[in-house]
Amino acid sequence: MKKLLLGLGLLSSLFVNAQSENYKGISYGFQMEYVDFQRGQFNTYLNSKSLEKGSLPEVLFGFNLNGKYGQHVYGIDYSINSKEEEQTNYRVKNTLSTVAFSYGYSLIKKDTWDLYPYIGYRLLNYNYTYEGFDQAATDFESYLTQNKAYVSLDNRMHGADLGIGFQFNSSFTYSLKIGTQLPYVSRRWVELTTEDKLKGGPHVKSLFYIKASVGFGEYKSKSKRSTPKE
Repeated sequence: MKKLLLGLGLLSSLFVNAQSENYKGISYGFQMEYVDFQRGQFNTYLNSKSLEKGSLPEVLFGFNLNGKYGQHVYGIDYSINSKEEEQTNYRVKNTLSTVAFSYGYSLIKKDTWDLYPYIGYRLLNYNYTYEGFDQAATDFESYLTQNKAYVSLDNRMHGADLGIGFQFNSSFTYSLKIGTQLPYVSRRWVELTTEDKLKGGPHVKSLFYIKASVGFGEYKSKSKRSTPKE
């Protein structure tokens, strides 16, 4: 019991250290994002049509913009990456991209760093493009006459963004976010060339993501001036 009370006392000390209510600033930086994206039933569809699946990008790259006012933390970020494979009779490309807006409230009353749960909106976009042909065209005539198969599909998974973040606020900043998106399963398929929605497609899912970023910021505290005693 004594150890439990001591642990609670140490934890509570994080919340009672004074933080300026006027401490505010903004930062911008570059981020890396790992997305747990699973194609699931979509792979089965591709196999049934003898279409090459290709590989997914392992890490996305992008930028973020964060703002802070007291214990309120705001953020916007964007990441993207593609992986392309080409053989003599086909070309396949897989692209993942994300856009997210978030608001969090820091649990720790410190000026220079924050630990905060957050909620927001997130769009995860998956694009699959396949181009099949008899052989690689070497001249204009063979390009026009060769048989081609072209598939370009988008899956757009959007919804609530939930997670927890850590952020260090100074002229040099870094942050870490771990979160999930709800719903984490999507069947929203769009034919990219015409933007037509497709019904009855297979589901894909994404259970979690991890974002890490470094950047530059400007943070300052405007404390209230005290009135001198006469």
